Amino acid sequence: MPRFLDPLRRAVPAWGHRLMYGGVRPLAPRIPLRVLDAVGRVLAVGGAVALLAGDRGRIRRYLRLAGRPASGWPLLRHAYAEALARFRHNVAYLVPAPPHRVSERVAAIVGPAVFTTRSTYGQLAPSRWFADRDFRIIRTPYGGEEGPQPEAVEDPAARWRAHQARVRRCALWDWQIPPTASPRDYFRTLRSGRSVVLMQDVVDLTGQAPVRTFLGLQRSMAVGAVRIARMAGVPLYHLTTRFDGGTAVVDVVGPLPLDEDALLRRMEDEIRADPASWELWQMVLDAEPPAALPSGHSAPPELAAAA
Repeated sequence: MPRFLDPLRRAVPAWGHRLMYGGVRPLAPRIPLRVLDAVGRVLAVGGAVALLAGDRGRIRRYLRLAGRPASGWPLLRHAYAEALARFRHNVAYLVPAPPHRVSERVAAIVGPAVFTTRSTYGQLAPSRWFADRDFRIIRTPYGGEEGPQPEAVEDPAARWRAHQARVRRCALWDWQIPPTASPRDYFRTLRSGRSVVLMQDVVDLTGQAPVRTFLGLQRSMAVGAVRIARMAGVPLYHLTTRFDGGTAVVDVVGPLPLDEDALLRRMEDEIRADPASWELWQMVLDAEPPAALPSGHSAPPELAAAA
């Protein structure tokens, strides 16, 4: 995108945030979810046009890393799918309790286990199911979750971001364990009969985790779920999320073999199969290659045990 259009590029998201908080948020709880999702399918056409106008180069780079054609119909299809995924992501912040359902395979799991998942748009809805089951989610709070109430924020765009942060705090705060916690906290949770959930597609920006090949890039990646499951003697499962008429449907694969490389390859395969739904493309691209990180970043024993 030419530099002289940068102000427009910054203005469009700000306008979208104002619209979501001031216009769509008050109406969303009154609209049936299937109707809201149908509206989203229409709005995603405009969203795709905006993505292609402002971020075509970014999308092409994503598609190349995913091993897909980066022009023509595949490019258009990705832009539309990403715009729709972003809309559904926002819907989870608009309705009081985003509906979700779980497959019979998920419902049949009993006893403590380690669950992995990946960072997809709309992940907030199934996260509420984690809370319903009293799971513990190993995550780093982000995006102002300890910030002010939305009503205390004057700017409408910033108010929407504060609203999102508040929803995440209410949905996840009481169930989260920071990834810097001692592994003893993870094992204590499992011994109590509760399960833990880990995102296993997140780049370690400190460079403390082992260097692995991920989507063709050398990145520092922690795959602690495998080691935790092995040491605790519990099964390892992988959770997936898809949407049916706007409702998040949670399914599960497993039990999985306790193999770190196999788990990363599973993550890669899912991302390549549905690149538009993954949130962390830019994080992976922006992360410093391990060789460029400052030396002396040895992991403390607590982190090394879960890496």
